[in-house]
Amino acid sequence: ICASRMRSIHTALNVYLQDNKNIWPQAPDIKQEQQWEDFWLKTLAPFGITKKTWQCPTIQALVQRGGDNATKVHYAPGTFDDTPGIAHRWPTQPWLIERADAHGQGPLICFPDGSIKPLRRVLYEQGLIH
Repeated sequence: ICASRMRSIHTALNVYLQDNKNIWPQAPDIKQEQQWEDFWLKTLAPFGITKKTWQCPTIQALVQRGGDNATKVHYAPGTFDDTPGIAHRWPTQPWLIERADAHGQGPLICFPDGSIKPLRRVLYEQGLIH
């Protein structure tokens, strides 16, 4: 479910790019986390991305067990400048990173091609761990 939600956000980001001259969403310099989350929720809402889509079910269950029922954005979008096409320039530059290691192999990472891998696998493929 988590990977499926990340893919939905990836698809919405691709449509956003097509609709906005291939320029990545430019989040304002926000210091408060809730405002940052609100920016992303609002930016991708027109593309069918709901609050629930932004949440990993595993993280949400852990948060609720801890007594925190606040809606959180569990996937952090990458930051790119406003150069057209920059989000596709580097195939290994993440578009989304899960904000916790909820699945035991490191946070999930979503790449420009839509592939999703846990951090541990990415590090292994790059020869950084064995």
